[in-house]
Amino acid sequence: MSFWKFFLGSGRHEKREKKELAHLDLVQDAMVKTMAAVAYADGNVDNDEIKRMGQIYNKVTGNHVESSAIKAGIQVALQNKKPIESILSRMSRDLEPTDKANIIHAGALIALANDVFDDSEHSTLRKAADAMSVGPESFKRIIDRAKNPD
Repeated sequence: MSFWKFFLGSGRHEKREKKELAHLDLVQDAMVKTMAAVAYADGNVDNDEIKRMGQIYNKVTGNHVESSAIKAGIQVALQNKKPIESILSRMSRDLEPTDKANIIHAGALIALANDVFDDSEHSTLRKAADAMSVGPESFKRIIDRAKNPD
């Protein structure tokens, strides 16, 4: 049996790839819903914010997300009666610490997109951080990094 037949036939590669893709989908879902909740905290989400969410996701993760996925995530987040902290607390156990930090960072960036980080956005983001067990010191560092990217 050739090496490639053995490698491909083992299924280990396919299982690992499926697991990694499922994890990326989970992070995308959590990040989009968090950004939507933060953006909506001030009362509305406009097309410019939707476009920025895609740009922020791409910047923070290095991966591309389609605007249709952003819009679908926003619709689900806005129609869902559960608060963002309830959604994230269920996802939290499957997220790595870096994922959690990136989700909070993306939320902070969307809050700062209009150069105003109002109390409702801060409160929503703080609840999201609490749901993922991101402590106050880490939360502060993430917010500071978003405010001062240099």
